[in-house]
Amino acid sequence: MSEMTPEQKADNERAKAETKAMLAKIESGVSPCCDAPLDLSRVIQSGPRKGHGKRFCSKCRRWVFTV
Repeated sequence: MSEMTPEQKADNERAKAETKAMLAKIESGVSPCCDAPLDLSRVIQSGPRKGHGKRFCSKCRRWVFTV
């Protein structure tokens, strides 16, 4: 198995940084695509599955994630 080239290492670090920034936005309630608040209207509000459901960007309506 060969070692990664410096370019591959740089790409890997860049991808890690982008993923970390995207997850930080999601954790703060902001969609990573438009920096708009997450739309939680399809999240279940009561019962045993409370908090489960799809989250969308409130601006462009793009699906962000599902719990």
